[in-house]
Amino acid sequence: MADLRKKVLGTVSGAVGDILFRAKNGRNYVGTRPLSFTPGTDEKSVARRKRFGMATRLARPINSIYRLKSLWKAVAPVPLHSYNMIVRANYNSVGPDSISNTIKLVPEIGYSVQFSEFTLNVNRMRVALDGLTSASGINPSVEIYCQLVGIIHLSNPVDTEKEPHVFIPVVSIEQALALNTEITDDIIFQDVISQLLAMYQDRKAFLTLLTLDTDRNVIHYSNTFFNN
Repeated sequence: MADLRKKVLGTVSGAVGDILFRAKNGRNYVGTRPLSFTPGTDEKSVARRKRFGMATRLARPINSIYRLKSLWKAVAPVPLHSYNMIVRANYNSVGPDSISNTIKLVPEIGYSVQFSEFTLNVNRMRVALDGLTSASGINPSVEIYCQLVGIIHLSNPVDTEKEPHVFIPVVSIEQALALNTEITDDIIFQDVISQLLAMYQDRKAFLTLLTLDTDRNVIHYSNTFFNN
């Protein structure tokens, strides 16, 4: 596709006959429309498209949480967006009809956390984590709040005509952070979410704990962790 350096046409996009125009990053590009395109129907091609579809479905709720989106945006090279980065990072952690325990909510390795309690039912999610220590690299004079964010993966629907996989974003309220003190979050679901949760037999939460400064900027985050 050729690059039109002189913008005698202004910003152009679309097709005229067999000529295809595209505008990107302030430049106009021109090429020819492909004569035809037929997606592969062989087993590998179908599986590859389904796998990509699963990665994109997973990426949407992660990208919808603005603090997670900001973390991915910070590491995305131009012209990629946070959404593209999340898809790329998780492509190898999903299958055509499954996701593994290695999915990533955050772009880099974070500090470790340990469950002391976890409950997930149709009405609420309760999480209790062992207190963070100085080994986490947290500066308590700067990081004074924390917040639990993540997604819930629903699978194995009661009604087999329902979507086989659903992802729900979850965000807790912010709370004060103190080292060596248990962190607890009790998230009560709205009725519409409770009804959705009741439609699926398998429910799995993938979470990360963010630490925030006085301006509510993310300073550190934990590794992605999940309930067994």
